[in-house]
Amino acid sequence: MNMELFVLGSGGTMPLPGRFLTSVLLRREGEVFLFDCGEGTQVSLRSLNLKWKKIGAILISHTHADHVTGLPGMLMLSSQVDREEPLVIIGPPRIKEFVEASRSTLE
Repeated sequence: MNMELFVLGSGGTMPLPGRFLTSVLLRREGEVFLFDCGEGTQVSLRSLNLKWKKIGAILISHTHADHVTGLPGMLMLSSQVDREEPLVIIGPPRIKEFVEASRSTLE
């Protein structure tokens, strides 16, 4: 089994230059999963030349801001391009409320 793990952000509650908020990408046998989505996730993906369109699921551990602030940007980006498969978001019950609020606020 071939797996690759990319730490996209490890800045905890405070991002720093070059150290974004919490986010990890796992690539395993053609499947790509994003764990948490802190602010700066898109920048890290781009700088590592990782294809965000290949992300099949975003898994959110909890709804602290440093784990979800990058999610609205990822959703906006995802809605602007054709994806063959839906983007699955898995997380605690309040993540649905957060996603719905973000989608209704950001057109």
